[in-house]
Amino acid sequence: MKYYVAIEKESSSFDLYREIWASDDVHGIRADTMDEGIEKAIEIENARGKELYFISIVADDINYIPQLKTLDNATNAPILVATFKYNEDEHHQVLDNGGDAYAGYRKEMLDNVNGVKMVIQKIEQWARKREQMTETLSYNGMILKPTQRNAVFINDHEVELTRTLFDLLYYLVLNQGVVLSFEKIYDHVYFGSISHDPTTVVKSAVKRIRKRISEVTDADYIQSIRGYGYRIAPRFDKK
Repeated sequence: MKYYVAIEKESSSFDLYREIWASDDVHGIRADTMDEGIEKAIEIENARGKELYFISIVADDINYIPQLKTLDNATNAPILVATFKYNEDEHHQVLDNGGDAYAGYRKEMLDNVNGVKMVIQKIEQWARKREQMTETLSYNGMILKPTQRNAVFINDHEVELTRTLFDLLYYLVLNQGVVLSFEKIYDHVYFGSISHDPTTVVKSAVKRIRKRISEVTDADYIQSIRGYGYRIAPRFDKK
């Protein structure tokens, strides 16, 4: 049985969407705070016969950023953050701290049934993408293990990455030798997110990956293709 946890203050909107989700056999549980949401998410993931389908956070009235990484580490389900007050800086913070999607509410999201169908489609795409990440990749002393998606190992040193940053690096290494545009990277990695400037989001993510890698090695694995995107040089093997 599928469940989702909604971390939000307003019970009225939750009740409305819960009925719509129930028609697709996905059952909602509301939490008022991040602490409560983390507790309920862990409870569902550990329960036999229950699947945590996703976690949603209504950002406008909850101070969620400080505990977002804790929530990311506690669950394998996608974390969706929605707001009526879209902010590009907040978008970066969400993705840098373990959120999988950040979006401002749009007209189609407010059309309840269509909004739910759109989210279901995105979640299924997200699940298929992660199911395809089964191979451990090795490249010039760097090892990426999908079973430990928040970490990369470089010369026996562990580099912690959020799931989103890991997915981006994995995507580049998997396609080593291929120049990937900012738009293609964004469309593949940032499921459900809505940005006014996808190029800036991708550049910011690569900058964060490079910064964390630089703590353990001087090697610059990611090559910038000026004005277009990124690539990993064509030297890698699979283990």
